[in-house]
Amino acid sequence: MSLVSRIAGAWRAPGASWRAEWADGAGEPRLVAYAMGASAFLALGDVAAEAIRPVLAVGEGREAWFASRVFAGLSFFPLALYLSAALIRLVCRVAGGRGGWRETRLALFWSGLVSGPAAAVVIALGAAAAQPEAARLAAGLLWVGLLSPMLAAAHGFRAGSVLLVFLGFAALSFALARFG
Repeated sequence: MSLVSRIAGAWRAPGASWRAEWADGAGEPRLVAYAMGASAFLALGDVAAEAIRPVLAVGEGREAWFASRVFAGLSFFPLALYLSAALIRLVCRVAGGRGGWRETRLALFWSGLVSGPAAAVVIALGAAAAQPEAARLAAGLLWVGLLSPMLAAAHGFRAGSVLLVFLGFAALSFALARFG
C-alpha cells in the first residue's frame, strides 16, 4: 500500500492505521522519516504563513529568517519530537499505559506526518485570514485528533479513554497557542 493510501486510511481510522503501521514492523529508519516529514510540514506551515503575511521576517533579514526556520524544522524539530515522545510515554505509563518507547514514537511521528500537510495549509490560511493564533490552535487540534486514538492503541487504553487523551492534549494545544 502506498504512503498516500496509508495516510488517507489514517484519517478514516487512526487507531487501526497505527496498528497496521505497527504490524508492518515500522523500524527506526521509518520512524526517523516520519519525524522528519512531520517536522518539515511544521516548518513549511510557518514559512508559508510568514511569506503570506510577514510579521517576523521583514526587511533585509527575510531570507535569513526563512533559512533558519527551515534549518530548525529539519534539525531541532525532530529532536523535539523525540523528547516529546519520551515525555508522552512517561505520562501514558503513569496513566496505566502498556506501550513502550517505540510504540509512543510511532504514534507521535505517524500522527504528525498524517496531519502535517493539513496543518501546514491551515497555518498558511490562518495567516492569509489574519488569524494565526486560531490557525495554530486548529492545526494542533488536527494533530491531537489523530494522536489520541493512536496513543490509545499504542498503550492499550480503552476506547473511551481516547476522549480523555484528546481533551488533555487539546488543553495543552490551547495553552501553547494562547501563551506559547
